[in-house]
Amino acid sequence: MLAQKENKPAAKENELEIVRILDAPRELVYQLWTKEEHLKKWNAPLGCSIHYSRIDVRPGGEFLSVVKNPVYPDCWVKGVYLELQAPERIAYTMEMSDEQGNINLPQYQNADWPASTIVTLSFEELPGNKTRLTLRQSVSEAAAMRKGAYQGWLSSFDVMDQYLAGITEKK
Repeated sequence: MLAQKENKPAAKENELEIVRILDAPRELVYQLWTKEEHLKKWNAPLGCSIHYSRIDVRPGGEFLSVVKNPVYPDCWVKGVYLELQAPERIAYTMEMSDEQGNINLPQYQNADWPASTIVTLSFEELPGNKTRLTLRQSVSEAAAMRKGAYQGWLSSFDVMDQYLAGITEKK
């Protein structure tokens, strides 16, 4: 079963918000965001892949990942986990980087895209073993649309839906 898409206007002017209803229990959805074996299967837009050079999922832990796209150059991202409250909430930073994790690279500087954003995920248990996933990123929706981040999240969530359907059918 496909997840319901429920995109709402941003809660704040400089905040992207995406809401998705997933046909999976909250604990499993939380694990999709905290276990590397899950993340590497879905956390990139359709047609792309993701690799983690490092990932340490704990408060203060860092990750360094690269999204490989057959059309565009590699996209390296570094982040730090700020908060992990299983299975309700995750918060982390995201910064464009190079393969060594160096940030604030001139080619990524943009007047309407911050050098660092904060991504906050909340997981709400719903009846029928479903989960409401709410993603908030500290960037305006307009900037996220121009940069492709908004479309990237939506496509990644579509891949996550497919991945979830495959692993929940096996249970």
